[in-house]
Amino acid sequence: MSLDSAIQYLTSAMENPSSARSACHMRMCTTGERIEEAFNSCTTFNDRNKLAKSRPKFLRAAIRFLTRKQTAAEHAAMVKDLCNCRCDLENPAMFMQHLGGKENRYASHDNERLLQAVYNIGTWICAVLQGTTKSKFKLGHLTKPSVATPWPASPEDLLPYGLANSVDGLQLWAMEPGADGVYLVAAALVEFYQPFAEATFRAPDYVFALERPLQYIEEAMEPYVKNPNDPRAALHLERIRFIHLFLRAHLLHNYSGRFVNMLVYKKKRAYPVMNKLWGLVAGRPPNDDIRSGTALLRDLCKLEFHPRTGEPYLPPDQTMDASDTIPGPSNEVEDALSHMYQVRSGGCLNPTCKSNRDGVTTRLCGRCSIVRYCGEECQKAAWKHPEYPHKVLCAKIYNLKQQLGLKDWKPVLDRAQTSGEGSEPFLKLCKAKRVDLAAVQEIADTLQSLRDPILANTGQGMRTSEAASLHSSVLI
Repeated sequence: MSLDSAIQYLTSAMENPSSARSACHMRMCTTGERIEEAFNSCTTFNDRNKLAKSRPKFLRAAIRFLTRKQTAAEHAAMVKDLCNCRCDLENPAMFMQHLGGKENRYASHDNERLLQAVYNIGTWICAVLQGTTKSKFKLGHLTKPSVATPWPASPEDLLPYGLANSVDGLQLWAMEPGADGVYLVAAALVEFYQPFAEATFRAPDYVFALERPLQYIEEAMEPYVKNPNDPRAALHLERIRFIHLFLRAHLLHNYSGRFVNMLVYKKKRAYPVMNKLWGLVAGRPPNDDIRSGTALLRDLCKLEFHPRTGEPYLPPDQTMDASDTIPGPSNEVEDALSHMYQVRSGGCLNPTCKSNRDGVTTRLCGRCSIVRYCGEECQKAAWKHPEYPHKVLCAKIYNLKQQLGLKDWKPVLDRAQTSGEGSEPFLKLCKAKRVDLAAVQEIADTLQSLRDPILANTGQGMRTSEAASLHSSVLI
């Protein structure tokens, strides 16, 4: 089956999920594997991003399908309908489209083929959002995009059913057994669009933001606890990776403080789960994401609300242990790439800007292509800042760009855009071009100094290796 045919079928099925002629879980699974194959054939993140962006109609159908506005009963009826194959299997071509369906890694249930398709569809959404500047839209509010307009063109195009209904739609999928892949899409939405992140917090139960993720973690730990020597048990534990990405996205983008407040409010429910999980992952390598993330979440569950101020604080009889479990950057390049990623994908870096929040539309400095400002006024102020003039930083970054060569600089930006992925190749490149690593460290240190007051003033989250000091921004 060609990629075009697979995309066309999936688009039709997602637009008309109740149509017996266009929707079937087995065909969706088979065609989902075809788009997964095309996706995996791309050797770089940039290639995957371009491939996904080239199918805006498919992406719009996908986000509508996953965030569909309907009741729980209507969702259950839709899933049941999709899992009821009524295709003409006597047709050889149709029969071939029912031969796919890789064995589910974790469990066996009636709709696992459909959920595999949902996961494959979701990876395309993630690739686009991860490769797009946060909260950046081509069109204004309420502007209807054309079929060919890149997705997402506006907030309404990103979430066509609105914030509340979109969370409801994703939650309906999340409640399906084995549908943890939905949290991969949710994590990408949290990172890309701050209003969505805030919309997921629904007191007092926090079903989508916390309760269901905790249930997935408990289910994943059960076979591991029963028989840790069973090689299949580790696969079950890997199931929490998508949940970890979702919680980590909230942790790193904790603008309002509501994520920490939620953990404190639900600590009696969350701490036992995180503590038990820590017992299983503590032996993993120090730089393992699940290990470091679990350590941080476990620490945050130790906080309590201060009786006088109502703010989270650490009781005298508790200690924050995560700083002892999280390694810092292994080299100057990793540190610089991590900061460049955060700065390039974030908001205004003018130290005196009063609006340096992630949701503000910003523009790149045309010379260094790393630092962003929310307007000409902020850029001029930063250029001559008395302590950290961008004039100096810009020259250092530009000099690094010239030393590496423009041909090699773009891959550097691509790696920076994927959160420091590929620091070792960049380190080798710097050494091959005889770049002074001390100068690279100076760039990292300056970006760190610029980011620190902004993080402190806005409550923004940090990358995992910085989050060991998270308690300083939430404790009294």
